Amino acid sequence: MSKGVRKEMMDMLMASLLFSIVFSPATLFSNENWKGSDWLEHARAFPEHQKDSAILSFINAARLFAQENDFESQASAYNQIGNTYLQMSNPSKAIEYYIASAEIYREKADNRQMYGRNLINIALIKLNIGDQVQAMEYAQKGLNIAQEFNDELAMVFTQRLMGRIYRSKGMNDEAIARIRQVLDYYRAQEDWSNLGESFQNIANSYFDKQEYELAANYTDSSLYYNRKAGNQRNLAYSLHSLSFTYVQLGRLEEAKVFSDSSIAIGRVIADPYLVMDGYRINADIMRLKRDIDGYGNYIASYLAQRDSIDQQQQVYITRDLEAKYQNQVKQAEIDVLLLEQQLLASNIRRQKNMRNGITFTLVIVVVFSIVLVNRFKVLNETRRQLEVEKLRNSIARDLHDDLGSTLSSINIISQMALQNGQHDAGTHFDRIGKHSALMMDKLSEIVWSVNPDNDSTEQLIVKMREFASEILESKSIEWKFHIDRKICNLKLTVEKRKTVYMVLKEAINNAAKYSETNRLDICFNLVNEHLEVKVCDQGKGFDEAVAKKGNGLRNMRERAKQSGGEVTINTGNGVGTEVLLLVPIT
Repeated sequence: MSKGVRKEMMDMLMASLLFSIVFSPATLFSNENWKGSDWLEHARAFPEHQKDSAILSFINAARLFAQENDFESQASAYNQIGNTYLQMSNPSKAIEYYIASAEIYREKADNRQMYGRNLINIALIKLNIGDQVQAMEYAQKGLNIAQEFNDELAMVFTQRLMGRIYRSKGMNDEAIARIRQVLDYYRAQEDWSNLGESFQNIANSYFDKQEYELAANYTDSSLYYNRKAGNQRNLAYSLHSLSFTYVQLGRLEEAKVFSDSSIAIGRVIADPYLVMDGYRINADIMRLKRDIDGYGNYIASYLAQRDSIDQQQQVYITRDLEAKYQNQVKQAEIDVLLLEQQLLASNIRRQKNMRNGITFTLVIVVVFSIVLVNRFKVLNETRRQLEVEKLRNSIARDLHDDLGSTLSSINIISQMALQNGQHDAGTHFDRIGKHSALMMDKLSEIVWSVNPDNDSTEQLIVKMREFASEILESKSIEWKFHIDRKICNLKLTVEKRKTVYMVLKEAINNAAKYSETNRLDICFNLVNEHLEVKVCDQGKGFDEAVAKKGNGLRNMRERAKQSGGEVTINTGNGVGTEVLLLVPIT
């Protein structure tokens, strides 16, 4: 169903561009005698890759329309600027101009119907950036205005949008009620494509409610209308959704048929996600049918497809970072050019006034200072994005190395079990169970380490208490945490939090396995802008020169070093062991 959510997001974003009723914009360095309409024509002449230049022309058009008291055209120009920013993946700027357009329609153009349509566009963007509360407020205002003018197109669009908002908030009954209101309109218009999408929206909400029979029925209706519309992409998503639903109902043979159909269409329309998700569903079906060979084949196909998509995504992410950087640079250039334009006009009007000439020079200095500051911010943002990308690569590497090797082991053991028949089957299944549990633990650790809700030291301590309890109590080892309360609300980066967790885990595990201690103390303190963590036991100690031959101690030190910290181990035969970790918090 995650594909259905992605599909709804894309459909609604495209719909917003189609729903917007707008005009156009313009550039810089023009004839003084040009009118707003001239700038509009100038803006329309720019190719796709020169959107920044088109925005300048739209801004000039809006300025001149305001001077000509043509406020309808001014609001329309601002709408077009918002659309252009939306195409440039800059929703915050898009909202800024949509709001400006809405205010002009309401205050100056006295066009309440267009004001309402702009509110609906703003609601859609608010939803897409995750602001559900404001999305609902704008949508409700837009719907009220559409109802005043009996604007059917706007009302239908808004009902579906509000259904999306309700579903995103987990209010599935309200979502279903909203979307049902648009079905008769689409039937009357014979708009089979939107009708099919609406039935699928309702099916998705029933699926979220775990009412799978109803979800299947509405997905069947969606299939019918998508076939009637000839919409292959929507048809493929409906097939995928129906397959997923039938798996929940235990109708595995039918689920396999629909999944294979969605894979086939996914290949035709070149949608790698549909193909990948189809393989995943087929693997689950084979698993539920206890077809080990079939499961292995589909899991292999799924992993190969996923790796292919991941590689392509890395290319897209890099391109997206470059594009965002270029957009930010271009936005700074637009701001500078606009300021220069205003200053140039002021200088022409007051060129004989020395005071204004000095002011002009000072303003230019300020402008270039702002540009330098903005460029610095852009570079910092780019670095931050690259750090995020580095983290993603690290997670991908952990998933590939840890989980990939475990899955390979499970596959090998499964093959051995099949070859040996009933002989030693219990042993093989026991090994598979242990590997599966290990894989689940590793995946849980990865998810926990990147969850922003766990950024505080307090959450880290909670996690470590759970681990210590699980390991030490089973060996009858008394343990206690000693915590400096000043560190409880301390925020750690993902990398440092993961380092503390992995070093502590290794230290506690080593103490439980080898120290023969009956007590363990774990201390958290804040010392000279460093988080200090100690793990002390009263066991037999060890000769570190011998222990260095293993990987555990070396791994702890390398992890700490990567986070700018260090690990010190104080021990000796018969004197217990103290593992000290220092990690900088700044």
